[in-house]
Amino acid sequence: MKDHVKRVQFYTRMAARYSADHRPRHERNRYRFARLMRYKAALNARLENARKVSADPDPGPAR
Repeated sequence: MKDHVKRVQFYTRMAARYSADHRPRHERNRYRFARLMRYKAALNARLENARKVSADPDPGPAR
């Protein structure tokens, strides 16, 4: 779970940095927003997968 916390912190820090960038649009990295949104989607998928795995009951020992 600590790994997920670090990833959320990273995303939040990068999103804040992106929103604080007030340079004219032509001076910004044109791929930064798309890259940030892809990271967000991957993070959400990873968190959803972790939530599903943790919600599954333990099947117990195999017989």
